[in-house]
Amino acid sequence: MSPRNGETGSILIDALVAIGVIAITLAFAAQAVGDGALRTRAGEEVRMAELEARSRLAEVGGDVPLAEGRAQGVDGDLVWTVDITPEAAPTLDGGAPLMAVKVTVGDRARPDIVSIRSLRAAGA
Repeated sequence: MSPRNGETGSILIDALVAIGVIAITLAFAAQAVGDGALRTRAGEEVRMAELEARSRLAEVGGDVPLAEGRAQGVDGDLVWTVDITPEAAPTLDGGAPLMAVKVTVGDRARPDIVSIRSLRAAGA
């Protein structure tokens, strides 16, 4: 059976439109996958920085003395800082002085991805 006059061009246009729709759909799908991968990587960076910050905070009073000052270091790709300063409200009810501890962790591009603050009783 042979196509009627004019139908051959219509089939070609329909095929081109279908290919265009598929191409647009694939472009949007690729963009969504790429965005998802970027969000996942950013979330992983924050999670690792938070774990490092909690670890450094746990060291205060042990490996890091609970005294006014600053400790800094690098752990893999992460850069960390522990700042210890006397607290404005200087004592607990029992008279132990309070120290403000701030741990900041990031990478070389963003040195402050995560920041954790805590109060510690000196001499306790």
